[in-house]
Amino acid sequence: ARIRHLVESSADGMIVEQNLRILEVNAAFGHLSGKSRASLVGAPIDACGFPRGQLEDRAICRTTLRDTTGSDIPVEIVANRGDDAYAQKGLRIYAVRDIRPRLEQERQIVKLARTDHLTGLPNRAAFVDHLAHLLATPLNELSVALVVIDLNGFKEVNDVHGHAAGDEVLRVLSLRMGKALLEGEFIARLGGDEFVVAALVPHSKAALDLAMRLEKPLFSSVQFEFAEAVCGGSLGVALYPEQASSATDLMNNADLAMYRAKQSQETNICFYVDAMDEAVRLRRRRSSDLRDAIRRGEFELHYQKQLDLASGAITGYEALMRWQHPEHGFVPPSEFIPLAEATGLIASFGEWVLRTACKEAAGWNNALTVAVNVSATQIYATDLAAIVHGILLETGLAPSRLQIEITETTLMKCPEQATHVLRRIKALGVSIAIDDFGTGYSSLSTLRAFAFDRIKLDKSFVEDVERDSQARTVLLAVLALGKALSIPVLAEGVETEGQLEFLRQSGCERVQGNFFGNPAPTIESPQEQPAAIA
Repeated sequence: ARIRHLVESSADGMIVEQNLRILEVNAAFGHLSGKSRASLVGAPIDACGFPRGQLEDRAICRTTLRDTTGSDIPVEIVANRGDDAYAQKGLRIYAVRDIRPRLEQERQIVKLARTDHLTGLPNRAAFVDHLAHLLATPLNELSVALVVIDLNGFKEVNDVHGHAAGDEVLRVLSLRMGKALLEGEFIARLGGDEFVVAALVPHSKAALDLAMRLEKPLFSSVQFEFAEAVCGGSLGVALYPEQASSATDLMNNADLAMYRAKQSQETNICFYVDAMDEAVRLRRRRSSDLRDAIRRGEFELHYQKQLDLASGAITGYEALMRWQHPEHGFVPPSEFIPLAEATGLIASFGEWVLRTACKEAAGWNNALTVAVNVSATQIYATDLAAIVHGILLETGLAPSRLQIEITETTLMKCPEQATHVLRRIKALGVSIAIDDFGTGYSSLSTLRAFAFDRIKLDKSFVEDVERDSQARTVLLAVLALGKALSIPVLAEGVETEGQLEFLRQSGCERVQGNFFGNPAPTIESPQEQPAAIA
């Protein structure tokens, strides 16, 4: 009676064995096994439906219980002989737990961990495993085709219609691409608006067919609420083992091809081509190097003279950033500056230039000015005025010796905000110059919007004054404009004697260029300055 009371109080199935026969079972075990208590009590223990020989005392054993229908039920069983009194009577107690609910929960957890919650597609982790399985399978003259897909207009959908619309676009396009696939073809969402498809193909034509099937739904319109959008997409294709030796190489090469497709004006599908994608690969390596260049001390400043044309005296220097790569040597600014802008590093680079230039200029044995260029990111995404103020206090440079240069294009992105920032900087005693003047689209309104301390005439006009009458006309007009507005004009990019002579005769006051010497990491001392420009 005590044993019956004990086993019936348990939610798990319970069996009491005595001398290899079933002494007692509870209702929970009867329900689990599908057998009645009457059919079990007194029967051999083997009638319980699980392999008794696997069980050890007090050890949890995962096994299967066969019910009356012949189905196997996964269970966990703990066998226990109890205390000495039970053991002496030959008693053994089994606790049997149905683990089907737990296993189902585990399957759901695994599924959730490997599924993109928005689209219901497999996620990156699931795709990586699938690709590893494909590459480990004997291909038998087949190839693994990998298609990387990036939506072209997804950002615009989010910006114009909101993120809810963007989510709907992702769901609809995921469903449409999934319907375009054949048996055995596997699609996953890697994140954001990037998808990937893997399939076994007999040749490259089949890979192209796969990409074209995926391309069609990308360019069909998606309806949401009272609007619709057409995203389009760029697709990059790479094949294993023809174009890659590993899963990582295959992913990288398909991604490179996709990037080329995104830049193309002629096609939305590009296959990986080693020679054509080498430039992108180099750019990515250079981006990685660029992130660590300041920390490794690979950057330095070179200074280019700015001179008074009448006296020939040096009036100041412009600070120019130079990168000496440890393996590739000198990297031109025309290459790494756009890269820094694209990778979001330009703000930290600009602050480094500003701080370094002020620190070095504070140690010069003269009172010459130092000019530093600032980028659009510094103007619009940082508190540039506070940064300039802090650096001047930190380095001890007099504000009057610092000149900030901003291009007209940067200024016109958001004139009101830029003008506010420049006014705060000018209030510190720092002078402001407008750089590359003449290349913008609103020069006169720009000069009216802010009281600049200097106009820097773009070098493209100086380069052509000896052979182009229009360049000469523009140059003369800018000089006249500067004189009328009482703003000094500096002509940059002076390379020849002829250019210098034209500037002198035209009444230009300040000049800058390689004609007077290439930019150098050190400046000339006052006694080294020429008395006049020959």
